[in-house]
Amino acid sequence: MSPDNLPRQTLQRVWQTSEATLGRLGEYWTIERPWADNRPRISCIPAGSYLCKPRIFERGGYRTYEVTGVPGRSLILIHIANFAADVLGCIGLGMEAGTLAGHMAVLRSREAFQRWTSSMQGVDLWWLDVLDVDADIPAPQIGVIDSHRDLEPEETSPLPPAA
Repeated sequence: MSPDNLPRQTLQRVWQTSEATLGRLGEYWTIERPWADNRPRISCIPAGSYLCKPRIFERGGYRTYEVTGVPGRSLILIHIANFAADVLGCIGLGMEAGTLAGHMAVLRSREAFQRWTSSMQGVDLWWLDVLDVDADIPAPQIGVIDSHRDLEPEETSPLPPAA
């Protein structure tokens, strides 16, 4: 298949703070590190179009996708994560966005990742279009989850789905 005919998905960043960057990838929330001049393992990736290909996430032991062609970067993966600190320059998926233990988070990440990878069955190569925060898009309404640090995010009360 020609690179021009590959499927495309758009990650629209909707909110960025000094702690994290939240976005939407279709019906899913994303969490990334904040922008830090594209520094490896510290920064989210620059806006742009990137070819994605299958790869094993060694730390997690499961199949995912690597975002390739990021200038000066490698091993940018889409994977299960709740906090920006979990992604080391990668992209985490969640069903909902909010705060957990006082930090911005995406919740029900394992569920989101399983649904997303199921929808990607049979897709090996695809394009990811990353769009930066648009000033015309209002900041999302996110809730606060009051939880104890020893609870897994999936065990807390979920936030309502994002509009």
